[in-house]
Amino acid sequence: MLFGGLYGGIGLFLILAASNLRRHQSALNLVFVLTFIGCLARFTMLRLDITFVPGMLPSLFVELVLMPIFVTWLAWSVRAPRQASRTCSATSPAGGSELIASLHH
Repeated sequence: MLFGGLYGGIGLFLILAASNLRRHQSALNLVFVLTFIGCLARFTMLRLDITFVPGMLPSLFVELVLMPIFVTWLAWSVRAPRQASRTCSATSPAGGSELIASLHH
């Protein structure tokens, strides 16, 4: 396969990036978006007999459907928890009064 080395490298990177999604978020988004764009570029050759070959359908599904889902999932999974932004520590300048004030709202 012509792109076997490329996909092997991307696969190894995805395994590495899975260890720390927050750290690798930008690179993961780049991989997902470029894969999606590459799929769209396949349609520009206007050769449906090549684009929709049965052997290409799983790849087409992954690139066209799952890549946008992965971008959305990644954004959702690395966002900061809501509760963490509303709590404060005892060492904060307000001495815990921020927490009490937030409970009254």
